[in-house]
Amino acid sequence: MPTHMTTAAVGLAILGLVAGARAQQAFTVEQLLDRSSIYVENLVAKFSRVVAEEQYTQEYLIAAPEGSGKFLGAPKMAERRTLKSDLLMVKPAGLDQWFIFRDVFEVDARAVRGRENRLAKLFLESRDTVSAIERAHEIATASAQFNIRPMGTVDNPMLALGFLQRVYRPRFRFTLRGRDTEGGPDMWIVEFRETARPTLMRGTTNKDVVARGRYWVDAASGRVARTEVIFNSLGTDSIVTTSFAMDERLGTPVPVEMRFTRTGAKNEVRGTATYGRFRRFEVGTEEVIQK
Repeated sequence: MPTHMTTAAVGLAILGLVAGARAQQAFTVEQLLDRSSIYVENLVAKFSRVVAEEQYTQEYLIAAPEGSGKFLGAPKMAERRTLKSDLLMVKPAGLDQWFIFRDVFEVDARAVRGRENRLAKLFLESRDTVSAIERAHEIATASAQFNIRPMGTVDNPMLALGFLQRVYRPRFRFTLRGRDTEGGPDMWIVEFRETARPTLMRGTTNKDVVARGRYWVDAASGRVARTEVIFNSLGTDSIVTTSFAMDERLGTPVPVEMRFTRTGAKNEVRGTATYGRFRRFEVGTEEVIQK
């Protein structure tokens, strides 16, 4: 939107968007969400045993001196880092949860471990799924130490998508905001805001951290083309935006890019992750689930 646009012009643009949306909308927001929930739950089932390769470039920026102590428009990049990782998406049989783990194997083109698929092997070889999950959490926590700065746990390309599962939907308020014609002839924007307490995400002092954001949804199929989720906690704003596209080998949409920002008063972390080499692994039929 041009910066010279007047308030009146902005108001007219919004009114035009709303009027167009009402004229062409042939469904309720609940009907659209029902389609999206089915779409997401089918996607979770297909992603129950998938590993992808993630290339994640991170930048640490500091406020320029002329910023007078505020992170205003002219930041200076202080450091840059590139991580390569295996990203495991798994929903163990017998458990309701869906887990995503990151295992870094390369930092700035320097290997930090072997290239074996050790996360997948945990679930292929272990007869105790709970122990496998605990070990995977340990690996993911160790991998987080390679981040350019502490980034929390929300830089997850599938996080916002998970909120559309029917078990979580009652925790949120959803509002239809009109069509996005650039995204497709039937692409609609749905805003969401978490209203239930305690919140799904918790701060370092166990305080509520409210999730809000937007989905870009195809009205006919419920397909989610893009997600955006925002968190505000302890003076920082974190934004995670993920784009999805079809992967022909898996025959299902996959995340192709995630953009992450974590902004404070005097510094900011930015990250761009891309995904490829999606492959599915199979869990042995003799696996024993111990709850």
